[in-house]
Amino acid sequence: MGKRSGILLVDDDREDQFIFCDAMNSVDGAQPVHTETNGVEALRYLSSKEIHQLPCVILADLNMPKMTGSELLKQVKINKAFKHIPVVIYTTSVNELERQACLGLGAHAYITKPLTYNQSIEVAQMIVKLCRKLQGNER
Repeated sequence: MGKRSGILLVDDDREDQFIFCDAMNSVDGAQPVHTETNGVEALRYLSSKEIHQLPCVILADLNMPKMTGSELLKQVKINKAFKHIPVVIYTTSVNELERQACLGLGAHAYITKPLTYNQSIEVAQMIVKLCRKLQGNER
């Protein structure tokens, strides 16, 4: 299938996008990040890519206009071309029922958005590690 790289961040909050991208840029060996502001745009982006151009991981906020993160998760997991891409829910919500519902829909992980920059770096490191593992060059 070829090695994919990069992260698709789907979040309507520009500040959260900036913080995540900045944290990723500061992590050694970070993956490139493409951003979209809602699930509809994310699906359009994914559909425009060849299989080898698809991202390694999708990070999706839950509360977005047009299509929520959980709706995006459902659409990714039923699409034959995308269902293999891990979806990490990346949200401010700490609702346990929401977390369980997302994991039940096939989310790879459910991460509460960090409150500090150092926590953002830790999340970026975790995402880079996940990408490396999926690409077969874990270190």
